[in-house]
Amino acid sequence: MYKTHRKKTIILTAIIVFIVSLATILSIQPRKLSSKAQQQFQLLESSILSCIKSNNYEQAAYLGEKSINFAQNKFTPTEYHKLLILTGYSFYHLKQYNKAAAIYQRLAEKTQDMPNHQLSIYYLYKGMLLQRQGHLKKAANALQKAVKINDQASINRVFTVLATTYLDLHKDDEALSVLQQKLSYTQKTYGVNSEEVAESYFWLARAYLLMKKIAKAKTIFHKCISILSKCQSDRTLVVMAYLNLADIAEIYDKDKVLALDFLQKAFEVNSLLAQPIKEQEQPIKSKIKKIKLELQAKP
Repeated sequence: MYKTHRKKTIILTAIIVFIVSLATILSIQPRKLSSKAQQQFQLLESSILSCIKSNNYEQAAYLGEKSINFAQNKFTPTEYHKLLILTGYSFYHLKQYNKAAAIYQRLAEKTQDMPNHQLSIYYLYKGMLLQRQGHLKKAANALQKAVKINDQASINRVFTVLATTYLDLHKDDEALSVLQQKLSYTQKTYGVNSEEVAESYFWLARAYLLMKKIAKAKTIFHKCISILSKCQSDRTLVVMAYLNLADIAEIYDKDKVLALDFLQKAFEVNSLLAQPIKEQEQPIKSKIKKIKLELQAKP
């Protein structure tokens, strides 16, 4: 269970943000290349992306690391930077953070050549890496640079990671300010009943929970679930929202029956996901079993 521990926020960020972050990478637009170079790049990029989509990060990292040694002089700067981003992304998923950091350092030397979209992605993934490594102030600095760029294809992700970084730093007011910006942005950009707005509500509720503003957290978690129940979208956030509500019911409301109901709903939704959250399956089962036994033993 996630409960209200701030140290869990980094892990939760990784689970949710990377569900959708591949789309951010894919949105990088290439420049025109010569016919032969273009074909070579497209084949290489397609191979790496295919590995990433199938979660074969070892092969993706191998292809990326092998290619970037010759790609700088062969492809345009935009394409070279994209290969670096894909390679760093792969090493991040392999938890080879030093290698990912080395890749991002190579990008740091090329920031003046990057279009704003790529630059925003660079600061986003650098921020996520620094956050995962526990360098929270440096992570916040990188993410603040991405906010200033205000790239429309990546700003929503930037808001999320910056807010969770502030929460980890116990800067709750700053986190709430960023999350309100995120909510306003997603409502205007995607519509009030969109999946993106539901995600904004999830993180806002999570912030209120960490701040122990329980009534607000409960209300907003339910808003998140309500929107996603009407959308044809990934329901991962529904699982997470139910888990948080289960913790609230058990810890703050002292209502094991309600906690059990939320856990059972979380388990059911998770089992129906195209890609269930494997790391949550056994903990949910164990918690359900534990609460059932406690309720049975109750006089």
